[in-house]
Amino acid sequence: MNQSTPHNQPTAPTHRPLTFNDEYECPICRHGKLAGITLMDAYACSFCRHIFTANLSEQIVRVEDSSTPMAWRWSGKRWRSVQSTNADLTLVVWICCIAVIVLPPVVVWVPAQIFPPLEGSKGAWFPNAWFVAIVVAHLTIGGWLLSEHYQWRPYVMLRDRMQRMFPES
Repeated sequence: MNQSTPHNQPTAPTHRPLTFNDEYECPICRHGKLAGITLMDAYACSFCRHIFTANLSEQIVRVEDSSTPMAWRWSGKRWRSVQSTNADLTLVVWICCIAVIVLPPVVVWVPAQIFPPLEGSKGAWFPNAWFVAIVVAHLTIGGWLLSEHYQWRPYVMLRDRMQRMFPES
């Protein structure tokens, strides 16, 4: 009859603060470990080799070896993205993305509806196939534009792996 008391109950995992003496999961690749670099106020990932500077008072790391500014806040258990709140830029990105996705397919579709091909001709399928190809291509471009703006983790991981596979000379 072992009765449980507050002293012998397992303790919940505690939130650990961001320090240079500990290792953390990399916020970019999620495979490597961030470890403090000796004699520097920075971290390096053991897998993707990115360098991060840290602001320990705010619990934030910023990637320094990338052309796009990215930052993450340490919650004590995991990383949370620090989004920039530039609403004007976000509105411009969304307007451009919608324009890139909508306008080219409309430019292809409208003439195909005004001047349809002759019934039974060999190329009657071509306007519809061309329209579908334009829609797919411009959805891809719009997705890339939004991925670059919001720095979605799968996109950043894929871009990082492709840069390692095909390094610039």
